[in-house]
Amino acid sequence: MQNYARLSAFVLLVVSCVFIYTDNYFSALTLYLMGIIYILIGCNEISQSSSKFNFYLLIGLFVTTVTFLAEFVSGYIMLDTISIYEEASKK
Repeated sequence: MQNYARLSAFVLLVVSCVFIYTDNYFSALTLYLMGIIYILIGCNEISQSSSKFNFYLLIGLFVTTVTFLAEFVSGYIMLDTISIYEEASKK
């Protein structure tokens, strides 16, 4: 099962790199899912009392936190941009 999780994380990494290259909005979603998969791998490593659990948990938390904050900030910037365009069109 763990090999499938690692394979799916790698596939999501490749898909998100393709999405980033093509400037698609789903790139952040695939990176976020990859981070969640890394967190799940880390939780599975904890239950197996492996020494690699810390690496997977930290990488997963870092990826999910960065992608969540990046989407929040970009959405906030987009909202401000739309309001500026609306104010400019009213004049």
